[in-house]
Amino acid sequence: MIIEGAQGPRRFAQERTRAEIDRLAGVRAPAASGHPHIIVPEMIDVSGKSFRVMEGEVTVGLFRQFVDTGYEITGHDADALRMRLGWAPGTYLDYLNLTDDRKLAVWLSEQTGRKFRVPTIDELSAAFSPFRNHLLGSNWELTETTNGAGEVASSRGGSANIIEHFYFPPEYRLFERSVRLVEDKQ
Repeated sequence: MIIEGAQGPRRFAQERTRAEIDRLAGVRAPAASGHPHIIVPEMIDVSGKSFRVMEGEVTVGLFRQFVDTGYEITGHDADALRMRLGWAPGTYLDYLNLTDDRKLAVWLSEQTGRKFRVPTIDELSAAFSPFRNHLLGSNWELTETTNGAGEVASSRGGSANIIEHFYFPPEYRLFERSVRLVEDKQ
């Protein structure tokens, strides 16, 4: 198991400067960012797979930086998500929807030069199997589906270690719905 940038599991993401992000990601030109710091999630390498998985769920701090660039929170229960942005930066964020998650992944990819995206249920299941004791968080995690209908499946992370499927439209928000992004290996 490789936990990038850590000596072992950590509870919260670590703030890094743009230069540190570029160095870790192997980016030659600085990432385009209006922020002096960006919160980069710790990633765990999933052996034998073409992706890494976030050690923890998306935090308030990471999503707040995204919103500060001009992302407009709209749709079902938008006020509940806006209220949570006042929580401590290291807190895992819920009330996300698949639309938020997809756009966050694109933004984080643009900022870092890396390729982040929302995982499929199969990818999340593959990561849970060997790393269930190292993946942090306890919300239902949103994933992409393979049916092309734009729905979302959820899986319970953290200590629950179970996979259950529920389907919602991409813009629908619910309590205890979060995301754990994956990063494609270069």
